[in-house]
Amino acid sequence: MVTPYPFGTPRHRSRLLVCTSSGSFEGDFHYAEGDRVSDALRVTDRYLLLSDVTIRLTADLGRTIRHAPFLLISVANIEVIVPLDTAGGEEEGERRSA
Repeated sequence: MVTPYPFGTPRHRSRLLVCTSSGSFEGDFHYAEGDRVSDALRVTDRYLLLSDVTIRLTADLGRTIRHAPFLLISVANIEVIVPLDTAGGEEEGERRSA
């Protein structure tokens, strides 16, 4: 079971692409400072929480793009996770360069 981070704990953010049979979801994954993304994903219990999510549904052939402030994805339904960051994450509050 994952223990929630205490308020004020420094965190990092990495952009992930998560694929399921329902569609693909691109969003920010938040994890504790000092952890690697792979380690943080390994201890995820039942759901993976993403924020600032772009949603492409398989039923719409990936054409319909929707946005959501957050999304919980059942770990049992995840087929592929692709890290989109090359630098290994950002600290909270940093902005991605566009």
